[in-house]
Amino acid sequence: PNDSIPEGVIIQHNQIKLSKLTPELYGYYTCAASNTAGTASGSIYLFPIADDQQPRHYMVPFIIIILILVILLSTLGYLYQRLRKKNQQRNIGKETSSKMMPSRSSRDSKTEHVEVEEEEEVEAEENEPDVHST
Repeated sequence: PNDSIPEGVIIQHNQIKLSKLTPELYGYYTCAASNTAGTASGSIYLFPIADDQQPRHYMVPFIIIILILVILLSTLGYLYQRLRKKNQQRNIGKETSSKMMPSRSSRDSKTEHVEVEEEEEVEAEENEPDVHST
C-alpha cells in the first residue's frame, strides 16, 4: 500500500503532509473516518495557483511606503488648512477691532469736545442771575 504514495507526501499520526507540491499531487482528495460514534468524511481539490495569482511579497514594502506617504500628505494638508483658517480668523479679528477702535486723533477731539461743552455749561450757570436771592 505504501508504494502508491507519491513522492513529497508524508503520513504521520493519521495526518497527511505535503512537503513538496508537485503537479502529480494536484487533484481531488477525500478523507473518511469511522468509529463507534459514527462516520465522517471530507473532500478537497488541490490545484495550482496561476503565476499571476502568486503572492507578491516584494509589493508589501512598496504598499507600506505608499500608505505612509498618503498618511503624511493627508496630515500635512490638514495642518496647512487649519493654519490657514486660523490666520484668516486672526486677520478678520484685526479688521473688526480696527473698525471698532477710533483713531487716537478722533478720540482726543471727542474728549476735547466734551470738555468744552462742560466748561460752557459751568460758565452759563455762573452767568445766570440768581432768582432766589432777595
